[in-house]
Amino acid sequence: VEIEEQYGRPLKTIIFQNTVIHSSNQEDSSQTKGDNFIVIKLKTGIYVCGPNAGYDFSLIKPKIDEIFVYQGLIDKDTHFRSRDLYSRVCAHLIDEMEDEMGLEETHMNIVPYLKGFYIGHIDNYGNIKTTIIHEDIKGKYEFGNEIEVEINKVKKKVTYVPSLFVGSTGQLVIYPGSSGSKDNPYLEISVWRCFDEEKCDDILAKFNYPRPGMEIKF
Repeated sequence: VEIEEQYGRPLKTIIFQNTVIHSSNQEDSSQTKGDNFIVIKLKTGIYVCGPNAGYDFSLIKPKIDEIFVYQGLIDKDTHFRSRDLYSRVCAHLIDEMEDEMGLEETHMNIVPYLKGFYIGHIDNYGNIKTTIIHEDIKGKYEFGNEIEVEINKVKKKVTYVPSLFVGSTGQLVIYPGSSGSKDNPYLEISVWRCFDEEKCDDILAKFNYPRPGMEIKF
């Protein structure tokens, strides 16, 4: 959201996401209702909305001003959220018609805050986006140093590099990522690889398939 805050039009910006955690247990009927659809207003005026699933909004929690639950998208039979349904939400917010939506203000605690060294997100490529900011290790290590990290009770040595594309194929690296402040981004952990290879090392397999919210130890 920082790019939109600095260079966009925050008061005319609506961001929505559609990430929902699916249960692997087919008999777990509690998962079929889905997560509460929430509307978040940031301190800059940007609206962010979507299902409140897991740690989806944890990385922006310090920027949150208000949180509302919107009952209009609650579907008791499925946790599928059609993006076709988002148009009404976005239209009302952009036209400053929030009062007609029947939003219910709720407590900030419904969005968990990961403060410290944790996995904040794992993207579609398997890159581990952490809640560790660059200044947490800057000055303590030099680029090229190997650092032992423990995730999900698995210890591995990672090489501290200035970006994902510095290193050798198959090398486990930690580097300033693309999320967070431009001057002090969150660190990411990944495997440097070529995407045209038939067989690539899987970073998630290296750490026994970790999940967001797990602690990272140095």
